[in-house]
Amino acid sequence: MTPASEKAAALEALADRVEGAQGDNTAELLSDAWDELGPVRRWSADKAGRFGRLIDAEGFIDAAEMLVPVGCEWRVSDPANADGSNSIFGYPTRCHAYVVCGDREHNYGATPALALCSAALRSAAALARSAGV
Repeated sequence: MTPASEKAAALEALADRVEGAQGDNTAELLSDAWDELGPVRRWSADKAGRFGRLIDAEGFIDAAEMLVPVGCEWRVSDPANADGSNSIFGYPTRCHAYVVCGDREHNYGATPALALCSAALRSAAALARSAGV
């Protein structure tokens, strides 16, 4: 396995953990994602400090946004429609997110932050695999 495919596999394994989480360990999972992406993204001390402050303040969606690869678009949707019916994705209790960096990476999560984190990890995995990083 090449270093790029090993990194992609590690990112995808973490995305699976995040997607399967119930939301009670959001801070831990976001921090794990930050740590896993760090060598690829080469975070500045300022960004690391900001991320840590967001986690401490439970600003989880803002922290998850920092995990989205630079230059990519993202979106998070609620799990259900306003009338309480299932969302168009068929999940009554799971949030949906996608990140677009060429290909669109969809993911679900117990919270908007976890859905975005998982989609960001899958996008980073795809980018690592295609760039050989």
